[in-house]
Amino acid sequence: MNDRSSARLRYAGIRIYTAIAWSFCILFYASVYWKKNTLWIALAIGLALGLGYGRIPRRTARILTGVGTAGVFAAAAVLALVTVGGGQYDTVWGSYIQSVYEAPDKVMVIVAHEDDDLNLGAGVIDSYREAGTQVKVVFFTNGDYRFKNAYRQKEAIRSQKSLGVPEEDVIFMGYGDRYRTEYGHLYNAPEQEIVTSHAGYTSTYGLKDHPEYRQAVSGVSSDYTRANAVNDMKELLDRERPDVIYCVDQDSNPDHRATGLFFEEALGLLLSEGTDYRPEVYKGFAYSTAWSAREDYYGENVPSTVLRYKDGRMDETNCYLWENRLRLPVRSGDLAYTVRASGLWPAFCAYGSQKAILHMTKVINSDKVYWRRRTDSVLYTAAFGSDNGGDTAVLHDFKLVDSVNVEEKKHRPYDSVWACRKGDKVTVRLAQLSQLEEIVLYDNPSMEDNVISARITMDNGKSVICGPLEPGGAGTSVRISDSPETEGTSGFTVEILETEGEKAGLSEIEAYETEAEVPQFIKLTDSVGNFLYTYTPSGEETICLKLYGSSEKLEALAADPEENFVVTVDGVPLELRDGGYLLDCPEKKITVRAQLISDPTVYDEIAVKPYSSVRAFTAPCLRALDTMVCGFETYLRYYMAHGENLLLRMLPSF
Repeated sequence: MNDRSSARLRYAGIRIYTAIAWSFCILFYASVYWKKNTLWIALAIGLALGLGYGRIPRRTARILTGVGTAGVFAAAAVLALVTVGGGQYDTVWGSYIQSVYEAPDKVMVIVAHEDDDLNLGAGVIDSYREAGTQVKVVFFTNGDYRFKNAYRQKEAIRSQKSLGVPEEDVIFMGYGDRYRTEYGHLYNAPEQEIVTSHAGYTSTYGLKDHPEYRQAVSGVSSDYTRANAVNDMKELLDRERPDVIYCVDQDSNPDHRATGLFFEEALGLLLSEGTDYRPEVYKGFAYSTAWSAREDYYGENVPSTVLRYKDGRMDETNCYLWENRLRLPVRSGDLAYTVRASGLWPAFCAYGSQKAILHMTKVINSDKVYWRRRTDSVLYTAAFGSDNGGDTAVLHDFKLVDSVNVEEKKHRPYDSVWACRKGDKVTVRLAQLSQLEEIVLYDNPSMEDNVISARITMDNGKSVICGPLEPGGAGTSVRISDSPETEGTSGFTVEILETEGEKAGLSEIEAYETEAEVPQFIKLTDSVGNFLYTYTPSGEETICLKLYGSSEKLEALAADPEENFVVTVDGVPLELRDGGYLLDCPEKKITVRAQLISDPTVYDEIAVKPYSSVRAFTAPCLRALDTMVCGFETYLRYYMAHGENLLLRMLPSF
């Protein structure tokens, strides 16, 4: 090769390099602002440079090449800075590790789509795995509304692997993401009618090397019928029998709503068979407390989940009061000073098709919130009857809400109600004598149609008037407490005394022989209740620490902390002042430990770092760079996912 040819080849290489460098820089620095349009702008600029490089004055061309090179090196420095400089929170410990994450043998997480696992369980799934507990993650649909060939299933396997969940513990039920049916959704279709999914399938499917549930256990797929969906879910629960179940609830998505209702219907049928299986069940929301929540991650101390609604209840159903939520601590390694340094970063990166990285600042909080559904009611095997001919089956089916149209966003899920008026009665006959502690009445979830008061009469003649019932279907507990000397009761009657609205009624009745058992743990919080792990003061401030108790008993004890708890700083007791433990900003990192006096195994520890004026100055810059990196990686992975999906569509379906 002569010198002229070598020079031309070198010049062509420089031209291509400059075009690529500038395209990369546009993608890296502008994705957070231009979002989806960035790719086309970057390609246009790269193409223009590639074609027009030879027409640019040599001096200008060299400057463009130099600027592109500097931009690439600066991008590499920024990536390193936000990853290493972000820094995860210090590892801290509390008794919640034992009482929550080590206690069960098997946990199951049930969601609709591949990415809802992070919305519902990011910070919890990996906490269980770190504690050595088996977690099985169940995806009800294939998420194939836009992405075909089970693409999102592959993403889910990668995401769960980063959380410590092996591929064999990831279960795909294989149902469709939305449906083409006159009934709107599979959930509302006739029991045996086969419907077609939006992607054009009529039966369940999975990956070649990872078949869906029905194919894996039976060798055949399930047709898309409502009966099969319920049966598959019921059989899965019965085969696996997890000790703890987390399931999505009534989010603003039809597949989420259907998944939650399919699960409740299946579990209700399983409970009605009278087996001894009574799992702990926690319902949660993938949107309002995660994907669509407030963007509040950035700060020296990651805040806890906040309520989006003003009336103190989850607006999706009204059944769940914010004050009744269970707050679970998360793995401290998931919290960091930048998103890219979070231990959850790889899990969110895996869902490139869903731009999940952009939602990390909404999903990650210092707690995850759920509402417990007890499964030990003695009424699932009881016989119900009413004097008004209403459908009493809805009163012991485990469903607090139901919907005749899960596809319609504006339709409120208030369809599973025993309608009643003043004087109407429900008669309950238990399968065997029981000494009841409490009966819970759930009002119609509608805020306008309510049972105001009712009388509960036991078959032994004991009578209790209860009311007003909690509106919105949140549940009203009525203490019964049969004496241990009695033989128990064989049944009771609920008589409606007063109602309001045209559709007043009850959605569920539960009866328990024992008090609820919930994980027992405490957590140190700041003055407004945010869970703390590694606390960094925002200035030379006095820090006010308080306590959260996971149960009514611990909350009552925390209300009088001086008598029930001891809080120490590096072993030295901390004085209680003005309703909280006041701590001056330390000069070095210290450890704060709170411990229940009557039971030292119930404790929590946090680290408190000194205020740093240097970090206070650099932190906003670091977060701005982190935001830029998140935008770049989000859309880079998004473009790659769409490109790969396009190639898969061109290949034979599998």
